[in-house]
Amino acid sequence: MLFRSREGETFDERVTREQKLRAVANKLDWIVEKNSSGPRGQVLTFVDIACSAIRSWEP
Repeated sequence: MLFRSREGETFDERVTREQKLRAVANKLDWIVEKNSSGPRGQVLTFVDIACSAIRSWEP
């Protein structure tokens, strides 16, 4: 057995799911709906859960 699938999940579905997870790893999107004197919007930040660190996003 090369991998342990979820019930009903094929190998291709697993590969696709893991690719999607890798694409968003270490990203945290903040939604700012109320700001005292600024616009509403979204802010993308870098997050490292193991280090409890959140930093500005620099691609």
